[in-house]
Amino acid sequence: MHDRILPLLASFALAVAGCACNRPCCNPPAEGASAALAPGTLGSTERVHQLGGFMLASQPGEEDFREAAERGVRTVVDQRKSTEQRGFDEITVVQSLGMTYVNPSFSKPEELTDAMFAQTREVMRSAERPILMHCASGNRTGATWLAYRVLDDGVEFDEALAEAKSVGLTSPEYETKARQYIERQLAAK
Repeated sequence: MHDRILPLLASFALAVAGCACNRPCCNPPAEGASAALAPGTLGSTERVHQLGGFMLASQPGEEDFREAAERGVRTVVDQRKSTEQRGFDEITVVQSLGMTYVNPSFSKPEELTDAMFAQTREVMRSAERPILMHCASGNRTGATWLAYRVLDDGVEFDEALAEAKSVGLTSPEYETKARQYIERQLAAK
């Protein structure tokens, strides 16, 4: 009988301990139109926002990834090209900390194709959460966040655009690409 009770008690203790964490990335609010994007922090990372199982950011430093892992992040989605300088080997750091590294990357408006939007949205839907998604400044992350929020979370375009701009979307070209992609996807339904 003890061999059945001890595992149950251990599971209960782990569940209770897991509920003691009040950090947004460990205990995320519900997603969807009613949830609100909120500013966050991650070490020395300049721009961080959180919503549900997502942490959206500019380029984190090496120590920031350590903090992200300690805070429970399971997947890092890096939207930067591998040729962009970071000052450290991001893939090695992320993987050494036990997080999954995914790299749907683009660096120019012409590379932000329907296929890139679709690939990134699929990663956002299926990757293990919490997810830390970043680019250099938040510009690229904001563009793909815009499409995800409208098409996957059902958020109104203007609200999703305001979120994307908070995240870091500044490029009129990326905004136009996102708007056109969203319109094509909605028209196809």
